[in-house]
Amino acid sequence: MTITSAPGKLILFGEHAVVYGAQAVAAAVSLRTYCFTEHVSEPILKVTLADAHTTASWSLADLPWSLVPKIDVNKAPKSLDQKLVKGVHSLLECYVTNPLIHSAFFCILYMYMFLGSSSEGTAIVIRSNVPLGAGLGSSATVSVSVASALLLNKGVLSFPSNPSSKDSNSPTQAASTTVDGHTASQTSQCTSPGPSDSGRLIEAWSFVGECCIHGNPSGIDNAVATHGGVVTFTKSTSSQPSRMQVLQGVTSLPIMITDTKQPKSTKQLVQNVAKLVQDMPAPMRALMATIDSVSKSAVELLCSRQLAREQLLPKIGQLVELNQKLLECLHVSHPTLERVIDAAKRIGWTKLTGAGGGGCAYTVLRGADIEDDVNEVIEQLRSLGNETYAVELGGPGAAVWVAPIDEKTSTQTDAFFTRIQQSDQSWAYWS
Repeated sequence: MTITSAPGKLILFGEHAVVYGAQAVAAAVSLRTYCFTEHVSEPILKVTLADAHTTASWSLADLPWSLVPKIDVNKAPKSLDQKLVKGVHSLLECYVTNPLIHSAFFCILYMYMFLGSSSEGTAIVIRSNVPLGAGLGSSATVSVSVASALLLNKGVLSFPSNPSSKDSNSPTQAASTTVDGHTASQTSQCTSPGPSDSGRLIEAWSFVGECCIHGNPSGIDNAVATHGGVVTFTKSTSSQPSRMQVLQGVTSLPIMITDTKQPKSTKQLVQNVAKLVQDMPAPMRALMATIDSVSKSAVELLCSRQLAREQLLPKIGQLVELNQKLLECLHVSHPTLERVIDAAKRIGWTKLTGAGGGGCAYTVLRGADIEDDVNEVIEQLRSLGNETYAVELGGPGAAVWVAPIDEKTSTQTDAFFTRIQQSDQSWAYWS
């Protein structure tokens, strides 16, 4: 059996403004998705989405192997092959009324056609503690964990050379990377030789999975899920190409995520901001430039090697609150978010994350000796219908389980799932 894992992500700074050329900052969080793959005696592909209580099986003979383009698997395609898309979709017609399940099966099946076996049966099980549809990159965690498992099983991906290297308190480094044409940049504070070849391969194939789910993804989510740490992203404009940079080894920050459960339309929120930009171009340009400055100031702090954690937290917190006020000027906040911000003031600094209008907020916690206050705030937030998650920020990326697994061990029990989540020393990380 092969067990792989990938982290969710959180947009820290720069949402909405990134559309207009400002820098956005996103980070890995300690909520993760896990992929279990093993060979089975029957000639089938069996996929189980454990959290959705859904399992599907397909005979290997019925999969559309004749439609798979001949490629070098060490070079992932940049776009989807439409003939293969149609062939895979034809196997999923009974799931079209459930978009989440349909897209997950499509992502896994499509990658399997390139990376899986046509003769040896395979069982894939997905389990996750990343909430679906909350803006935390759940689809990318599936794409990354499945891609890394299939690449390992195919023999084209090397095991990490740094077992048990989960070190989130090392000096910050920036890793040059290219994602679907994004060119990487270096900062004066952070230098690094860049991601490993294995990391690049996982990232490239997981981008294929993201294309299956989102059509035209930015590449941010799967880059964070692959490499971990913190990622900066600048969208291409008429005057600059898009740029992505991976910052690895950032000092871990204590974060509480609050899901308001308030439905929102990302498309409508983006359109509303576009109308503001159209109606008030000069003030909006100034506001977007200020958000860009906030993002870059945050990166400088996260890259700093002079600040201890207790010094870093309030400085980052000030930028969190400033970014939230700027987003309120764009009219993308919501009363549910503002109730969260008000309730969490005594334990940290809070802003919305993602499109706004509901969805999630995150709080940078003030540090030690506030456990009782945090518990009281969590109780208050849950009484208002919210869900909360305590996470660490900027942790490691894609990983594989390297400890021996006894053949008699049942790997699909809650006890084993709890064990693998808590056994840091049994994982090896590609970044």
